[in-house]
Amino acid sequence: NRFLPTSVRHAPRGVIEQLLTQFKALVLYVKLMLVPTGLNVEHQFSESALLDGTVVVSVFLFFTLAALVWVRVGGNTRFWLLWPLIVLLPATVVPLNVLVNEHRLYLPLAGLAVLVGKMWPHWFAVRVGAVLWPVFFVLIGIHTISRNAVWESEMTLWADSTAKSPSMARPHVHLGNAQAASGDARGAEKSFRGALEIESTHRAARTNLANLYLEYALKLPAQEPARPAALQRALAEFEIVLDSDANYKEALSGKATGLAQLGRDELAIATYRQLLQQHPHFADGHYNIGLLLYDAGDYAAAATAFERAASLQPDEDVFNELGNAYTGARQFSKAARSYRTAHALSPIDALYPRNLGEVLIALGGERLAVGDTTGCLRAWQESRAAFERVLRIAPGDSKAMARLQFLAKQMQ
Repeated sequence: NRFLPTSVRHAPRGVIEQLLTQFKALVLYVKLMLVPTGLNVEHQFSESALLDGTVVVSVFLFFTLAALVWVRVGGNTRFWLLWPLIVLLPATVVPLNVLVNEHRLYLPLAGLAVLVGKMWPHWFAVRVGAVLWPVFFVLIGIHTISRNAVWESEMTLWADSTAKSPSMARPHVHLGNAQAASGDARGAEKSFRGALEIESTHRAARTNLANLYLEYALKLPAQEPARPAALQRALAEFEIVLDSDANYKEALSGKATGLAQLGRDELAIATYRQLLQQHPHFADGHYNIGLLLYDAGDYAAAATAFERAASLQPDEDVFNELGNAYTGARQFSKAARSYRTAHALSPIDALYPRNLGEVLIALGGERLAVGDTTGCLRAWQESRAAFERVLRIAPGDSKAMARLQFLAKQMQ
């Protein structure tokens, strides 16, 4: 219920700019429906804030076509010819981020297809029509095949769009994403920088460029001299994003990761806290701050962070780290519960039953120290079973065999 008021309140342009821009768009749509050439997933199209020559010609053409339809055509035919205007009305009136888009023509073309079906017998009865229609269908078929090749992959789609719309930032960003996903880091950097040359404040372009530098740095060995420089480049780009949007989740997360990799843990923790204050349901944020707090020796705070992460994204790694935090805080019962959950989620990984076995040894020793021999025996028996599971997963595991020997002696 809040969607429309919120969208209007944060509209990307005013009503006058929207209408002037969309008069140009309507003429483009008519052209695309009549002559479907120059198709493009992101047309090179600009806003119009003034009644310039292009807008005047577009308004004249639009009202001329509308008047011709109204005066010269009657009955149902008039309705179907006006159908495109009717169904395009929402996107014409409501300001949207994308100025023009070919998929907005799907519903208008569906209505025109009804008209073609209605008029088909009359058109085909004309001799010239009997010749032209087969030629038309062959040409459209060839054109469809050529467009299918463009839509084969993200790379081909956005390469086509950047070639046709070199002054639009968004195609460069999407091409950069496709290049980064394919491992072409240099091509991705060039595309993101190309987008920023067009629109220096483009948030996605700068954030993705920063992430590109960050990912490059993370792939380098820890002692590689180029690593700190790459991290600093990433942080510089993240800071530019945060200067315009201080609470942008992706930039805050990337900045915190970069700071942590540079060993600036206190600043990284502070950045994660800022991030989670604004985005409390960001599971990776809770997980990552938990890792930093654990390394800092604040096991209780780390456990709280991992608990929150586990409630949002319950996977085995989160529960294993939660077990580690509880172990550090010497809350062995809670640690054992966490390791059990991790093992249940991933029963083929030997790490989780091994950690469970270790913490149960500690729990048994704690129970024995207070005279609870029954509780001690129960913990050590479960520990033995955990290490036996380790050996079933990883036969010959020397640490597990040593622990089983230790337990056998303790339980004599």
